[in-house]
Amino acid sequence: MKTMNKANGNHKVELIKRKPTSLPDKMDPNLREPLARVLSVKRMSGTKEEARFRAWLVRRYSKYLQMVDEAGNLWFSIGISRTLFAAHCDTVHHTTGNNNFYVENDIVYSLEECLGADDGAGVAILCYMLSNGIPGTYLFTTGEEIGGVGATYISDNFPDLLSEFDRSICFDRAGTEEIITVQAGTRCASSEFAEALSVAFQDQGLMYVESIRGVYTDNKEWIAHIPECVNLSVAYKSQHGSSEHLDLAHLTLLALAAVQIDWESLPTVRTPVEEPEYTFAGYTNYAYDRQYDTLEKQRIGVVEEAIFEWYWGRKLPLTGLLVNRFSKTTGIPESEVSAYIEIHRLKEHQVDGLDFNQRDEEILDDILALVVKH
Repeated sequence: MKTMNKANGNHKVELIKRKPTSLPDKMDPNLREPLARVLSVKRMSGTKEEARFRAWLVRRYSKYLQMVDEAGNLWFSIGISRTLFAAHCDTVHHTTGNNNFYVENDIVYSLEECLGADDGAGVAILCYMLSNGIPGTYLFTTGEEIGGVGATYISDNFPDLLSEFDRSICFDRAGTEEIITVQAGTRCASSEFAEALSVAFQDQGLMYVESIRGVYTDNKEWIAHIPECVNLSVAYKSQHGSSEHLDLAHLTLLALAAVQIDWESLPTVRTPVEEPEYTFAGYTNYAYDRQYDTLEKQRIGVVEEAIFEWYWGRKLPLTGLLVNRFSKTTGIPESEVSAYIEIHRLKEHQVDGLDFNQRDEEILDDILALVVKH
């Protein structure tokens, strides 16, 4: 924060260095303690810090633990339920160690490269529900930020288990009002389900509405097995960067609503099949923002889908398209093209600036201009 010192008529800019603070004591300890724990450590995927946090979850909620699978996903269960709640444990931190933050006016701000409320906030909600004995299966996943590693392991190895659920609720969306029913151009939940959930939230004093602007969270990997898969806003904003922050007031209201909603009464309408329905209209910080008045007629483009995969660390689809395009335009055999393309040079801000209203070939040409050796 900057302040102006006008002594002697001179303007002097002073930097005020924020000191880390703790979460407010007024918070319910069943929400405050897991949130404080999850935000206090950088949980980059595959690090000892992330593993230690998952070990803490196992110890704290051991009486509900069902299994730890080979991908490190933690499964907890309470009572009889056909609802699967999920949140991911990893973050996009680039360093390890303690994570510092401060609180001002019920907003938690980061003092590091990111806050880790994506998805520490969702983890805290699941912990609060566990503490309140809400029936359901609770899944804390690994590797979401590096391509849904844990979620993919589950879909590959436990399809029959996934088929036992009617609904999957991920708490992993930015903002304070969205019920995501479409991810990466694919219908994941029905509008009827979203409408019923919206009404349930209204009964708890919260305004949540259906949104088709989703990009990706873990339960997209399970839509071939579970009929209704939604992602809920969980009060963080500006994720994946140093400006990430978390609205504690909304998070608290969401936690209170989550333990009051009758999840089992929500309708099951969608048939669990994997079928793209909508398209990206351009990327803006992992999202797309065109007005969708003709959505049903649109389809996700091959190049756009490959770019989505690239965003989440899966480079091969986009690399393959670039190799093929470069070979066609230059006459160089595909087997020799790799010597000319340096995909690692491609940066997120460059992709965000691409014009996705062009033809696929034109988009690829724009990317090649960024990654081909000169």
